[in-house]
Amino acid sequence: MSIIKNIKEIIYYRHVISGLVTTDLKVRYRRSFLGFLWNLINPLLNLTVMAVVFSQVLQIKMEYFAIYVFTGMLPYQFFSSSVAVGSKALVTYEQYIKKLTAPKIIFPLALVIANFVDFILAFLAFFVLVLLIHPAFGMPMLFLPVACLIMFTATLGFALICSVVHVYFRDFQNILAVILQAGFFSVPIIYTYESIPEESKLRELLYYNPMHHYLTLFRDTLFGVGDPLELKFPGTTTMLTTSIGAVLLLSIGISVFYKYQKDIIYRL
Repeated sequence: MSIIKNIKEIIYYRHVISGLVTTDLKVRYRRSFLGFLWNLINPLLNLTVMAVVFSQVLQIKMEYFAIYVFTGMLPYQFFSSSVAVGSKALVTYEQYIKKLTAPKIIFPLALVIANFVDFILAFLAFFVLVLLIHPAFGMPMLFLPVACLIMFTATLGFALICSVVHVYFRDFQNILAVILQAGFFSVPIIYTYESIPEESKLRELLYYNPMHHYLTLFRDTLFGVGDPLELKFPGTTTMLTTSIGAVLLLSIGISVFYKYQKDIIYRL
């Protein structure tokens, strides 16, 4: 089955996907007094805590360091949480998969979309805060929707691959948690790329870490570079590598998923 045909099949079941996403979001906030408002309040609370910790406790001199951290943390949290829940999707929805004739790919897809909704809400709240306290403002901010789309595409592709692996190897979930935790520290989220000595091999390894470039899409357009800070569009190399990488990762994810989907039912 071609990838184009797979995509058409997914679009055909869009109403089922919509129902799964809505249900998942309702379950998440069912007993929460503030519900979806937490997505708007959390960035404000976390940004306040980080501003105090980094400026007063750790005495980090970098201006607007809390904003710097958040521009990397929010995208990575979306990636890690989506991959974590997406990898368990087939096991989580085992009963539905055995009863429904809908394509199995809609289950990890729905969970990633639900996480993406949370991410967008949190990012919008953070964006408003940035506009209020960050001195840099400019046209590069218009690139943010594209950056979010690229991040979503790459995340979905990786989540699809992990969902298949988890069916065949149940211990994979524990290994994945360690990998995602290590991934958080392997990219400049709570430290800067420039803080690594130029002669260090870690700096070179970091440059070849794909996640570093995906976070750069957000850093350049929302936090800025230079002194004083100035927003800029991501470089051509960064945009091409992340875009092509995301499309390739999604294509591989869809191909792997459909290759093993007939056997999945017997492994659940």
